[in-house]
Amino acid sequence: MPSERRKTRKDNMKIKAGIEWGKNAESRTPEQWKAEIEKIEDKHTKIQVACIAWWDFFAHRKVSEEWTHLNELRDSWKPDQNADENKVYQTLLDLGYPRKIAKKRSIGRSLV
Repeated sequence: MPSERRKTRKDNMKIKAGIEWGKNAESRTPEQWKAEIEKIEDKHTKIQVACIAWWDFFAHRKVSEEWTHLNELRDSWKPDQNADENKVYQTLLDLGYPRKIAKKRSIGRSLV
């Protein structure tokens, strides 16, 4: 029983950390997202991370409130030019994504 309680507490802490991360990520401005993504040196990693961030934080906006800051990078993505998953994973971690979400999002099929 005690291990089950610890697991539950640990899971709750992860959930709270994920919620906190989401709030922090949502509070970033489109200019902040673009500035952080522009720092990425590898072209394919930059494009793939821009697509992930666009999907996670830009895509849900109404047309009248659209954030177009990452559209150029998003539009340059090509299915046959995927970045190295490990680089994408590490870059997402650097941007503050929690490990579990970064791992899931860094897999090519999870791009969109």
